[in-house]
Amino acid sequence: MKKIINLIKENEEIKQIISLFKANENIYLKNTNEDNALLALLSIFFNHNQTIFVATPNLYKAQILYDKLSRVLDKDEISFFPQDEFLTSELLVSSIEFKLERINTIIKILSKKKKIVIVNLFGLLKPQLPAEKWKKSKINFSINQDYNLDEIKNKLIEYGYKNEYTVEKIGDFAIRGGIVDIYPVNSEKPYRLDFFGDLLENIKVFDIDSQRSIESVDNFSLFPINEFFYNDSELNSLKELIKNKISKTDFSEETLEIIKDDIIKLENREELDRLSRYISITNNKHYKITDLVSNPKIFFLDYNRIIQQNEIIIDEIREWYMQTSDYPKMNFDILYDFNEIEQIKGVRVDYLDYVQNRNFKHVF
Repeated sequence: MKKIINLIKENEEIKQIISLFKANENIYLKNTNEDNALLALLSIFFNHNQTIFVATPNLYKAQILYDKLSRVLDKDEISFFPQDEFLTSELLVSSIEFKLERINTIIKILSKKKKIVIVNLFGLLKPQLPAEKWKKSKINFSINQDYNLDEIKNKLIEYGYKNEYTVEKIGDFAIRGGIVDIYPVNSEKPYRLDFFGDLLENIKVFDIDSQRSIESVDNFSLFPINEFFYNDSELNSLKELIKNKISKTDFSEETLEIIKDDIIKLENREELDRLSRYISITNNKHYKITDLVSNPKIFFLDYNRIIQQNEIIIDEIREWYMQTSDYPKMNFDILYDFNEIEQIKGVRVDYLDYVQNRNFKHVF
């Protein structure tokens, strides 16, 4: 593939596109097809030193695109950020596999190695925690270091890990005396930590089925298994914000019961995918997946369809508002405004000619 890209980049228009992209200019590609658009994307990617977000109208298109590009890119050159669509997440049928994929994509983005990140529109607009909070969330475990077992347990619970009798899946942990088993979200295998008092003497990778140790390692790291995580102090601050909102708003009894149930679930760290709507209340600034990198760039694939899909999402949220009494008076930002994304530089691709409706300086 790279040989093909090297030939294509000699094309004068491709040279112009690469140059404009590096110069932080907006580019509009019209009357093209997906394959030609992807050749332009790959030409830019291999001649650019930064992560590129590729936006699709919906999750279905994102999945197909990720599968297609995975066949021509190395594993560490492409990531997937699949966000369940709005109605799916509200019905509590969100995919755990998609959530794990998103978290691992966040971790990979923070590594600062450039990659192509495939994301559907809903994922592009959904509120996220700031990059700094993710960076600080990383916990490193190394042999011959001291750790407090109670602090480890509390931190794992804060991060969304479940305290089980036996570790059987990602997100489980178990404590038996001085032995701590953990299956991190960012690992293919679980780890067994052997403590003597507070001293971590051994770390071993073990097999889920046999529960037997496989090999010893010197260290490993883990991240939260939820995209919405908080410590007790942050929880108390959030509860105070909710309390203040209630005191200033004339909510119905039905809504007050819903909010009360939300608080209980927040305290128990349950249904946090749905309750991530509270992220927008806790942050003064709007953080999105693109904010994990400096000077982000977006490649909008099927731009006109993305704009149409944005209107569909707005209608779905508006309908949800109408069906949920006065609960929306909490002023959640379920999604951030598409205009915020529009401010990000990059490439807009249309398969037809919509240029008369666009105000772009560089059109190809």
